[in-house]
Amino acid sequence: MRSALTVGGIALCVVLMLFLLSIYNGVAQGSVEYIRQSKGDLWVLQEYSTNILRGSSLLSTGHGTLLREIPSIKSASPILFLLSSISNQGKTATVYLTGYDLSAGIGKPSHIVQGRSLAGDDEIILDRSFAAKLGFRVGDFVHLKDDSLKVVGLSSGTNMFVIQYAFVSLQR
Repeated sequence: MRSALTVGGIALCVVLMLFLLSIYNGVAQGSVEYIRQSKGDLWVLQEYSTNILRGSSLLSTGHGTLLREIPSIKSASPILFLLSSISNQGKTATVYLTGYDLSAGIGKPSHIVQGRSLAGDDEIILDRSFAAKLGFRVGDFVHLKDDSLKVVGLSSGTNMFVIQYAFVSLQR
């Protein structure tokens, strides 16, 4: 009996360790998937910013002008990341609101699984798991503070396990 309990306990420990490793790998992969899929070769942050996801870094438009003047740089485009809360049907969740320049397209989601890309300042693309969790579909409206944005697309590869990306025009 003791041998069976010992073997069962060891088996349970192995299963739990595999479960924890898979959770860890999912978080590790998901947290950088968007950055890996972006077409940017270089991300420029202000001095002492060490983490693009958990820190703040605001650069002036003059920095973009300086970067564009370097002959080997083909393009430079700003991206703005903000933590924001979205509610629907009494449920609230936090998203990583990502604003990008629609004309440059740098920073947009790499995979739209339903709907289309952004075409205007009054639209939003949600991560598909976030949309499912809160009950949003393409065509619905998201209320962010005093704004109302139409959901025009759902993306994949934009889920960081505990928080998901949402995409808007940088002008918004």
